[in-house]
Amino acid sequence: MYQKSTTAIFVLHNWGQFMKIRYASKTS
Repeated sequence: MYQKSTTAIFVLHNWGQFMKIRYASKTS
């Protein structure tokens, strides 16, 4: 269960980074 929650946080963090980069490249 601990491993599952850690993976979820890891995925959410990577998704946030992806959206941030995508948004930055979109506006420029």
